[in-house]
Amino acid sequence: MNLNKKQQIMTAIYVESQKNNPHTQEVTSDVLAIEQAKFEAGVDALLNEKLISIHAISNNPPNSLSSRETEITCEGKSYIENKLEINDWWDPLKKVEKAKKQAVAFGLISLVNFINRVLADMQVNTSGQN
Repeated sequence: MNLNKKQQIMTAIYVESQKNNPHTQEVTSDVLAIEQAKFEAGVDALLNEKLISIHAISNNPPNSLSSRETEITCEGKSYIENKLEINDWWDPLKKVEKAKKQAVAFGLISLVNFINRVLADMQVNTSGQN
């Protein structure tokens, strides 16, 4: 099993959405090391399959998603949790750690680096709440 480009984008959006204050505009072709055309095709596929909902794609920068306009649909959540073998009742931190474990297993270094940043943000926010 491996993750195709569409699934990598979906994983990044899913992981980012686990944060208290997600900023999905941080999911970019550059951050994921995906060619711009393939990134756009992946986003289009996610939209066409109704796995995400986006009212507008930000043009500044052109390879990002607008945070206020992007959300994972119920179908998208089920799809990616099934693909990554994540249980929906797990807490957000455990979900992100499992996504990282899967990305490491697939050798997706750019996705692992993105997930590490999300984990760092989550841990800073968690320690700030104690």
